[in-house]
Amino acid sequence: LRPSYGGLDEWEREVQSGKISKDMFLTQTTAEGLRVTMRSTIDLTEHLLNNCGYDYVLTAKFNQDPLERFFGKIRQAACENDHPDMPTFVQLYRMLMVYSLLKPPKFGNCQALTGEAPQLDFSFFKTTFKNQEGEDRTSSLERLKEKVDGLITTEAWECDEVVASDESQPEVVDCIVYYVTGFLCRKLGKMFSCEICKESLSVSSATQKEASLTTCKTRGGLIHPNVHLYRILHCAEKYFSEHMNDLNVFWDTVDYVLESCAFPCSQHENEAVSKVLHYYVS
Repeated sequence: LRPSYGGLDEWEREVQSGKISKDMFLTQTTAEGLRVTMRSTIDLTEHLLNNCGYDYVLTAKFNQDPLERFFGKIRQAACENDHPDMPTFVQLYRMLMVYSLLKPPKFGNCQALTGEAPQLDFSFFKTTFKNQEGEDRTSSLERLKEKVDGLITTEAWECDEVVASDESQPEVVDCIVYYVTGFLCRKLGKMFSCEICKESLSVSSATQKEASLTTCKTRGGLIHPNVHLYRILHCAEKYFSEHMNDLNVFWDTVDYVLESCAFPCSQHENEAVSKVLHYYVS
């Protein structure tokens, strides 16, 4: 972009010196708008690469279309409120960061079929392809063939129609909480000035099974939370989901987490846990 920016200035100097006519150059409004666009793109790219730790920048994302789509999602998530105020906007933005509220209708205005397609889960595949011999292996393969034939008959081609959801399994919930905790680390790091508190938020890498989702989806930008912060939010998620209908569920959750989990910085433990839970719950 820098050579292009310099080429635009050189082109304008040619007009000012009389070497080319004005009709061979852009209009003043177009030229200034192009300069603003190029200068903004250069400055924003340098800021992301030098100050934010980005490895690369997709400049195509700087155009207005992604911005329009983003605000369209916000308005759609707000349902009848086409002009959400600032608190509502922040709440919707946080919700959309971790969960999509914009699920298209499965059947639209068409009538759903009465017959349901057979679903496959991972335990079925493990049972089918584990070390089996003789009749057991043959019968397992036959059951798999029958289910695949059933999928073809019912014309079920979508992944969520074929593969049974296992999001309620404990290990899946742990991976999701770990993944969401990594998102919170980026925001929470700006709230603390204590170095011990900051070091208690994230780590460079992780090998535990809860980190599998984050490791799978990362392209270098996702954060692995510290085990202390993960345990706090995992404990809070479990307690909050069990007592969400209680009147004082928030403060009860804070008290429960403080009693059950330890935070590395004893000096700011109460304040830090309260901030973490307030941001997580809200």
